[in-house]
Amino acid sequence: TVSVLYWHGTPPTPSSPPLEHAMPQRSALQLEGYTAVPWRGKVVLFGGMRKELKALVNSVYMVDVEQGIAEEMSVEGEMPTEQACHSAVLQGDEMYVIQGLVKVVTAEQRHCVPVLNLETMEWRLISTTGEVPPPKCYHASSIVNRKIYTFGGYPLTDHHQVTSHLHVLSLETLIWSTISVPTFDPVWGHSMVPYESDVSSYVIIFGGVDGKERTSNKLYFFNTKSEEGRVVVYEDITDRVEVVEAMHTFVPTRKDQIRINRGDIISVLSGKEVQHKMKGWYRGFVTPETKGWFPANYVRPVPAAKIVPQDTLPPSRTLGMNDLHKRYQIKESGQVVVVESRPAGGSPTASASKASPTPPPPPPPFK
Repeated sequence: TVSVLYWHGTPPTPSSPPLEHAMPQRSALQLEGYTAVPWRGKVVLFGGMRKELKALVNSVYMVDVEQGIAEEMSVEGEMPTEQACHSAVLQGDEMYVIQGLVKVVTAEQRHCVPVLNLETMEWRLISTTGEVPPPKCYHASSIVNRKIYTFGGYPLTDHHQVTSHLHVLSLETLIWSTISVPTFDPVWGHSMVPYESDVSSYVIIFGGVDGKERTSNKLYFFNTKSEEGRVVVYEDITDRVEVVEAMHTFVPTRKDQIRINRGDIISVLSGKEVQHKMKGWYRGFVTPETKGWFPANYVRPVPAAKIVPQDTLPPSRTLGMNDLHKRYQIKESGQVVVVESRPAGGSPTASASKASPTPPPPPPPFK
């Protein structure tokens, strides 16, 4: 609930006429189930439910986070229906909304995606085709390479169920497609963020509630290039775990080494198991079955600052992704379980086929 944001100027009050020299009043804006998109140092809020009225809205607010002020914007064009518990993503200066909880579900609404130009404050509806997602709420969306990825959600109709499918909308063709990731649990009420680097791109999903009303602490990685998924579960962790990204492919020469492919996300173990880390080698795993050593100069830390574009918010305001990154720095006792999956017909080594720069020589092997 928004409780620290205020109307800009004097809010309208039909019971009292405006005074010529009235001082601006500040009236708390209370919403729930809205979306928040960073844009040019501010935050754009859309939709939600007015807490005091229990009514869905389709209003747009521009939030100045430094001053704690929310100003309702005047918008034009093809207005989307009132809704809450939806999702929204930003592409350039345009905000795309994936429909959530609405009063009445219609086929036209399902096939249309509202788009708001934040420079002109004008709405338009774009018509989509293909495998259109079923009506649902509490889903999450991210955008990578002009494709909107939507995952999870609570169904709004009786004949649909919470699924583990990723629904993908290409902004080039405006066609929806569906990707099944069997090891991803069907969840709703989760978070989802994009991650892009020069060697790979992912959408990262955390938490949520599954179909049995159980909360989850799982972290899902979906590689948008190879369409492979990984699940990380934190249970009884005994060693601190860091996460790195492979810049080069490494082919093992010893039985205690593991193969890593360019673009792989690798869990690095530390603590009692790692005695040779300072000698240029890391011990870790891509999956539990492949725990072993690999050269430290072939990988780099996952840069949390690249989660969102740098021109949207200052580095200190990157939507809490530093907090998400710290979830890898587990200090409690426990065990990490990693599962890898791929869609039907996919290749478990798809990322290995990509061209990569000439890798540096690995460090001398240790005894």
